[in-house]
Amino acid sequence: MNQNYKWFVVRAKPRKEELARLHLSNQGLAVYYPQMRCTIRHARKVSEVKRPVFPGYLFVHLDPADCDWTAISSTQGVLHPIHFGSHYPAVPDWVIDSLRNGEDEQQLISAADLSRENFTPGCAVEIEVAGAEPTKGFFCDFSGQHNVRVLLNILNRAVRTTVPLNRVRPV
Repeated sequence: MNQNYKWFVVRAKPRKEELARLHLSNQGLAVYYPQMRCTIRHARKVSEVKRPVFPGYLFVHLDPADCDWTAISSTQGVLHPIHFGSHYPAVPDWVIDSLRNGEDEQQLISAADLSRENFTPGCAVEIEVAGAEPTKGFFCDFSGQHNVRVLLNILNRAVRTTVPLNRVRPV
């Protein structure tokens, strides 16, 4: 491939990532749409489903000097490429490479591996609380696939509690 080729982010219409991927590929563009394997539990039934790693976003590999951004914007399923004025920022190659290195033989990333890599026991975390400032605490361990146990200081007492994983981030 040409050395001028870079990865760029394209915003897709809600739940139309696959349609955008198909039509961008039909235009001869290299498209990367990272997906992850998620375990869903509902009504005592467990199933595995594919979900996008970045809902609503795709990556396209192209030469920015030789690209028709208008054609990309008018592609079915696409809202627009990500840009700031007339500047279209490129995504570093190592980002795409690290995502691809985490894929299995079915080209899926494990959601558990994706979220767990940033947490180690004892690391400082922030917990998002609706309508309030984030609360600081310490990560203890995982409680299932979607929850974590954290240690909080409440009224000068260490309290261990379980919170949803999507509300916690390492500091």
